Amino acid sequence: MIRLLGIEPGRMSLAEFESSEVRKIDSILKEEEFDVMLLPEKWITDTLEESNPAVDYFLDISRETKSIIVPGSFSLKNGMGYSNSSPVIIDGRLVAWQHKMIPYRAERGSMAPGNSLNIYNTRFGRISVAICYDIDFPYFSKISALNGVVMILNPSLIPSQFHREWHMYVESRALENRISAFSVNSSGELFGGNSIAVWPYPDGFGVRIQTIRSENGILRAAIDPGVFESIRNSRAEEDPGSYSLKEGSVNYF
Repeated sequence: MIRLLGIEPGRMSLAEFESSEVRKIDSILKEEEFDVMLLPEKWITDTLEESNPAVDYFLDISRETKSIIVPGSFSLKNGMGYSNSSPVIIDGRLVAWQHKMIPYRAERGSMAPGNSLNIYNTRFGRISVAICYDIDFPYFSKISALNGVVMILNPSLIPSQFHREWHMYVESRALENRISAFSVNSSGELFGGNSIAVWPYPDGFGVRIQTIRSENGILRAAIDPGVFESIRNSRAEEDPGSYSLKEGSVNYF
């Protein structure tokens, strides 16, 4: 069983995080037990270096709790210039950064797109991190599933009026690939939280999904990957991919 914890801070500067939000998160963690923690996309509004106080804070928490933490994504200054990137922390170690593959609209002029998909081996199975817009397209999730991923973590930043569509994307990726998906949004008047955890389960001759939503700025869920292991494996075997179509085999009338 994987215990999930999603935290929905509002957007803030790094200074605001250090001066006040740290205490709020500390108070939450005193009451929670978790294996995997996720925060939203770009909830800290500053552009950061790879080494920064926010990452250091979550490294310490992961080390103390022996947990997996993706502390959202950050606008990052690195060897790519600028990117929208998520640090993936496992048992107190920053394993790697996942860079957003598909910058969204205004990001295209300032953020370099990622060019690789990271698969992380954990004691709960393989995970990957799709940053916000990356989950809108089926490719990231399909490649993840075909590489044995059991859960996609999706730090997001979604205005309130688009929550229905956002949830449809996340639920669709979980259903079509028979894997779980964990998506966390910022709180506040503009974004409104409403984070979700989704996983599939067999039901008779078909497959259905279970969705858990956040309450009061926190998402709590427990997922057993064993529930969907057989249907995940079957889906990977059945997936037609490109339908084995060769060049010239698409007919136009």
